Amino acid sequence: MSRNEDIVRLVVLTNAMRKRWRRKSLKMDAGLTMMAADRADNMSANSALIHVDGPAENIGFGFENAGDALKGWMNSPDHRDNIVNKEHTHMGVGLSISDGIKWWCVLFGSSRR
Repeated sequence: MSRNEDIVRLVVLTNAMRKRWRRKSLKMDAGLTMMAADRADNMSANSALIHVDGPAENIGFGFENAGDALKGWMNSPDHRDNIVNKEHTHMGVGLSISDGIKWWCVLFGSSRR
């Protein structure tokens, strides 16, 4: 599966999980996606998980595919809370691959009206 296919798959799976929790689907946000891509690239370049202040985030490395990433995060209360948070309306996904290792970053945001 290509990098872009992994990203699309994670969005689809995340929204399917939100539906199971009776939450609205998240919309992709270009700004969050650019930030998530930068964070994933930074973690990959430094071979380290790096949390940064800002939007709610789920990060991880070594997950072979989107399904594994979502499963891992759903098994962690803090990460699961980000995925199913009722206030979140948007998301951005970044994925960087270095030496065959996938570095994932998902950012969550809320629309302000």
